[in-house]
Amino acid sequence: MMSRELATTDTTSAINFDRELQWGDVNFISTTDTHGWLVGHQKSSFPEPNYSGDFGDFASFIHWMKQKAVEKDVDLLLVDSGDLHDGNPTTDAAVEKGEVNGARSGNIFAQIPYDALAANVANISQDVHYNFAPKWNGRYLTSNVNITVTVNGVNTSVPIGERFTKFTTRKGRKVTAFGVLFNFTGAASNVKVQDPVAMINETWFNEAIVEEPDFFLVLGHMPVQGSNSQFAAIQARIRSLHPHVPVFTFGGHDHIRDCLQYDGRSIALSAGRYMETIGWASSTLPAPNTTDNLVVSRRYIDANRNSYAWHTKRDDVFDTKVGINITQQLQNVVSFYNVSTPLGEVPQDYYLNRSPYGANDSLLTVLANQVLPTAIVDANRTNPKIVIVNSGSQRFDLYQGPFTDGDNYIVSPFVNLFNYVELPNRVASKVLNALITGNAPRRRALEEAGEYDNSDGAFERAQRRAWENYVRAGAAHEDTAKRDLELKARSANSTLTLGYVTEDKCPGLGDDTLHNPIPYSSDIPTYISSPNPVGLADEDPVDLVFLDFFAPTIAKFVNQIDPTLNLTTAVFKTYGPTSPSSEVLGTDNMWGKFVAKAWNN
Repeated sequence: MMSRELATTDTTSAINFDRELQWGDVNFISTTDTHGWLVGHQKSSFPEPNYSGDFGDFASFIHWMKQKAVEKDVDLLLVDSGDLHDGNPTTDAAVEKGEVNGARSGNIFAQIPYDALAANVANISQDVHYNFAPKWNGRYLTSNVNITVTVNGVNTSVPIGERFTKFTTRKGRKVTAFGVLFNFTGAASNVKVQDPVAMINETWFNEAIVEEPDFFLVLGHMPVQGSNSQFAAIQARIRSLHPHVPVFTFGGHDHIRDCLQYDGRSIALSAGRYMETIGWASSTLPAPNTTDNLVVSRRYIDANRNSYAWHTKRDDVFDTKVGINITQQLQNVVSFYNVSTPLGEVPQDYYLNRSPYGANDSLLTVLANQVLPTAIVDANRTNPKIVIVNSGSQRFDLYQGPFTDGDNYIVSPFVNLFNYVELPNRVASKVLNALITGNAPRRRALEEAGEYDNSDGAFERAQRRAWENYVRAGAAHEDTAKRDLELKARSANSTLTLGYVTEDKCPGLGDDTLHNPIPYSSDIPTYISSPNPVGLADEDPVDLVFLDFFAPTIAKFVNQIDPTLNLTTAVFKTYGPTSPSSEVLGTDNMWGKFVAKAWNN
């Protein structure tokens, strides 16, 4: 059998070799919000090496863990809580080839033996209904998500997958499972997402929970707690019939590692994002007619080959034929989509949230001062320009080394186009400050509805809390703490690398590998712009360039600055070429255009 080396970039000394996973009567491995990151994180700057395992490595991990479960004579279920697309070329580059998003990655994902999956908010489509859901033989669960399709010439609203499923585990335990989506209001017109709080009043749901299983399994693409979570309501309805039946819940969408127990006979877990984290949960199953609390455990495993090999005790021969084959398929996808050719060389690491705006290593600083002036150009316009984007248009750090077309999809994945309007300099120069001080919305209506907002900034809050706790714990000053951590992360003698430091509401330590927290800066403006032109008179014309999705917001704030303009979106025009599609200016290609011009020496 072929074998690959364990990842040499992982810091194996940081793994807690004395912390075996706690197995129970029933055990779960969970993923969520993978967003196409099936090839693993490939950059060498930390924390990326912590998550360098690809989906082939994950397949081998699952194979050996399933074998361990058989040896221990316990159940092991594999679950996913949604969002397989949007954020990585492995899925998103399909569109450039005339395919649907995830056309090839979906086939690869389906080679992993998941026991149940929940709906995606990132891609609710007829393709999922007709081509992806059927791969799972009734285990792709969309309890509150319907899509309108044509059946015998009649438009009919049907579940994208299945509303629920009942199955029996290897150990003969009966399971009733649901898969829900949060109350998402930004779906397409042919999609109906029912509020989970209303769903639990449906006849079908109440009939489905009448029969008592050995445990309920509730998957959902929504957080396990907070204002966007309705899991507690679902559990309360189950509890009205079954006060003591265990309920195991797996959520997502907020991109954080999180865990809590709604009561003593339940556990709810979220396993992070981007194939950075593999969630582990285990539980005892009580004897009939008892009310003792469950003995539960959870762990957040860094998704790399060293973690996988250590927990499976297969560091000698870890790779399986299936795993090797999936790795090869992923390499073929990357090659077919042609997203690995370098466009230039990134001179250093640039951070989205790790450094304050204005710092030399701030991604938003480079975006405002270099990318927007250089890449957003209309050859037919001679006016000076001010280009405004929202910070939420950017999604990931940019790391030193080759920049490929695939990095466009990672750093700035959203497809937003540029509009412009000609304004007098006295107005155009004031718009950015008006947006920031006037509390303009950070994200488009679709994002406000919850597609990309990470559930009201939960990820950012978790990162900030971990960093602030570190600073309070003994660092003299935030800048000093950041510098010390950066140096430590690059030191060959360091025992802890940068990575997740998790606080949740379950007992004990959840992080499988101990890390130092990633520095976090709260000094991130909601909007940024290219530098204002200098030497202009008040009435000199300026092209105000902005993203199309917040065009109404621009009109609103311009009219606040000068009501006599009475500006409407009808006068806005596309900035830059309108064809071919590869030349149309957008947030999804502006980095590539900049790198090819400025960093291609």
